[in-house]
Amino acid sequence: MHVGALMPFSPAPHARDFQRELIDELRRDLVVQRPWNLKLRHPEMLTSPVQTWIEDTSFDLDYHIRRSALPSPGDERELGILVSRLHSNPIDFHRPPWEAHFIEGLERGRFAIYFKVHHAFMDGFTGSRILTRSLSSDPNDTETPMFFERPPAVDTRPQADEEHAPTLDLLLHALRDQLGDARGVGKALLNVARA
Repeated sequence: MHVGALMPFSPAPHARDFQRELIDELRRDLVVQRPWNLKLRHPEMLTSPVQTWIEDTSFDLDYHIRRSALPSPGDERELGILVSRLHSNPIDFHRPPWEAHFIEGLERGRFAIYFKVHHAFMDGFTGSRILTRSLSSDPNDTETPMFFERPPAVDTRPQADEEHAPTLDLLLHALRDQLGDARGVGKALLNVARA
């Protein structure tokens, strides 16, 4: 399952070909930060208990940042039809599980950004917060980085270079812990029912 966000925008009054310039700038200065450059280690085995995220060493910007156009002047109905079609296409787990579509051709010179991410990668609330931090209300601010260019928050815990798959021993230990917790919840519910 994936979640999506649609954000319509009005360009600055004197902006010419704003969307093309924005995408050209993204391509020129591309530095994709974690977690936006992570993909599944085993995309064919989605329910595998040893699934991990790994870095996509062949990140393809053209796959993740796409341009679409409505026949001008596009109205809200045409925009809704396009977004429905974009949302219905499944996410490719052989790549990092997100897409951003820049949609031009809306009436009154507007454009929209449609963002889609798989729920296993990020929940909708967190995605909305991250997208909001990538935007500025100041029309002169041209330095606010896009969401995928922002470095991750600094984590003071020691980190390995790559996330390792759990061992069978760790999985069995986690299962024992879960069963113990389930028994405790069952006893608590039984005590409540008796009371």
